[in-house]
Amino acid sequence: MTTDVPATPELPEELLSAYLDDECDADERAAVEARLTTDAEWRAILDEITETRAVVRALPQREPPAGFFERLDPRPWSKTARWISGFAAVAAVAAGFMLAAPSSSHDDVTPPIAALADSHGATQSLATDPISALAPLAVATPSTP
Repeated sequence: MTTDVPATPELPEELLSAYLDDECDADERAAVEARLTTDAEWRAILDEITETRAVVRALPQREPPAGFFERLDPRPWSKTARWISGFAAVAAVAAGFMLAAPSSSHDDVTPPIAALADSHGATQSLATDPISALAPLAVATPSTP
């Protein structure tokens, strides 16, 4: 014979800290309170967290040693160096945008190759070199789809 034990909802232990800080919504608060009424381990964990918080809050506050915050500054640069590095970063971002921006049209070819080939063929047709004879072949012809 098995006894039916009501299943406790699976809740993360971090929810206990949120419960103590009053950061839970109504559903979470109800779930934590229901679990606390049925689970002795959770009540022990909640008591431990509460005691630890009380001990930490009772510690005396100390002033940091002189120069403590100045030593934490990760940028011991001069003001000029910071301005230069900032300008360089802005320039790099602007260059990236300019390179990523689409160009006006990729269909236009500059210089117009067909016109240059015709011009070359016309001016070099009197010569006897074999390369000049190939120039008329470079003329673009319309293609059918």
